[in-house]
Amino acid sequence: MARTQKHFPLDSSGGLLNHLRQKYGFDTDSELCKRINLLPYVVSKIRNGKQPVSKQNKYDISVATGLSIKKIEELIKEKA
Repeated sequence: MARTQKHFPLDSSGGLLNHLRQKYGFDTDSELCKRINLLPYVVSKIRNGKQPVSKQNKYDISVATGLSIKKIEELIKEKA
């Protein structure tokens, strides 16, 4: 039986990452990575639309920033 692939939204517009950088005043994605505890290559892939924002990524961002999962999903869909 073939495994079905889960579909997670892409943040191809950068809405989520741009919002986080602006809200917390980070100049670089590297600073953002340290704050939200995501690896730099993950943030790079998300920003470039090569990797979707997974449930675990959303959870980690929510825990680190206090943003709700719903708000995170809205930011991902923004300007998509």
